[in-house]
Amino acid sequence: HRLLLEQGVVPDVIMPGATVTNYQVIFSPYTPAFDDATLKRLENFVEQGGTWVLGPLSGCRTMEATAHRRAGYGLDFENWLGIHLRHRLPPGGVTKLATSQGIVGCRWWCDAYQTKPAQTVLVKYAGGPLDGFAAVVECPVAKGRVILLGTQPDDPWLRRLIQKLVPSPGVTADAGVLAVERVTAAGKPAGSIVVNTRSTAKSFRLPDGTSHQINGYGVILNRNGW
Repeated sequence: HRLLLEQGVVPDVIMPGATVTNYQVIFSPYTPAFDDATLKRLENFVEQGGTWVLGPLSGCRTMEATAHRRAGYGLDFENWLGIHLRHRLPPGGVTKLATSQGIVGCRWWCDAYQTKPAQTVLVKYAGGPLDGFAAVVECPVAKGRVILLGTQPDDPWLRRLIQKLVPSPGVTADAGVLAVERVTAAGKPAGSIVVNTRSTAKSFRLPDGTSHQINGYGVILNRNGW
């Protein structure tokens, strides 16, 4: 959530039972259990073309808070994803990640996967007992995909992932500045709101390339144009 805000993306925060048909990307950073209705809704969302980013330790428990008996995520769910959870360990301070940008750190937890040729391994573990196992996997499902994070890579890698998945806002800004486009009830453009959540002055940039400054904790309401 913090990384999305820092990049000028204002996400909706929805309950598990909410309708998801109006979204293109859904993040589940840590959702230990999914009831059958929610899981079916998310599976339909993916199969119709959505992108679901499933964070570490999501789906690791039943609704009774017990471990799945036949597979780490439940046998049906693993078969749907096309992966198998092979190992589950804490990082222990020694496990790193091998990415296309080099070796980066990881944190909180390490799920290691066995994959099939249809899956794209985005990140592998480097060093430690999980060396060589898949850590982040893109699983194509029907028209959509699930990006399965077995661990949480460092912030720069996650920022790059967000940039690939979420369209860039029309107004870009420094970290801590939120720029939200406004629309009328009929959906017509109605300017924008820029909010600086930090105590020091920051900058934001318009689509035409011009840069503007906003004071600490400042709010700029633009109705018609800059």
